[in-house]
Amino acid sequence: MKKKILFGILFILATTGWTQTSTQNNLIAIDLGWTTEGFFNEGVGWGMLIDIELYPVFSARLRHGVVETSKTAVGKRVGNYVSSLLFVYRPWALHQKWFQGWFVATGFGYDQVITAEPTTGEVSDHFLLPFVDFSLGYRFTFGRIVIEPYVSILLPFVDPDRSKTGIAMYTHHVDLEGISLGITF
Repeated sequence: MKKKILFGILFILATTGWTQTSTQNNLIAIDLGWTTEGFFNEGVGWGMLIDIELYPVFSARLRHGVVETSKTAVGKRVGNYVSSLLFVYRPWALHQKWFQGWFVATGFGYDQVITAEPTTGEVSDHFLLPFVDFSLGYRFTFGRIVIEPYVSILLPFVDPDRSKTGIAMYTHHVDLEGISLGITF
């Protein structure tokens, strides 16, 4: 049993790149963003981002955040707890030191949507919405400091049937524009 646990730990360390001492391309960052659902709802979001380098041009990224909708079509307050796992491809990471260049990412995630009355804060409905996430961004690296502006499009797997919740008109995708500010380790 101990050998299996040790093998599991060593496998995780080897595949995530934590054993590489020559490069520090793993990233922990604060994620700030602005969202639009179609053109009807918009909100601001914040969260955490962890990016672990698997290979010099590939990494796995976990993004978790909170989005508070600031404008709704029918007057409900909407909170979203969004988590996604992305696989990132950075083809120019080997050639540049300070400007690591464009990256593309794709993955999947879920959105825990909670609707509440704006005056009382009483929860009126909630549901879980799985989605596919496509991202495009650019990585600037200044020593250990990283700045990453990005754009994401979230496409739900299912029809959210929002007519029952009364939170918005039908939206078939969510746009997310944001910036990640972090340090490498």
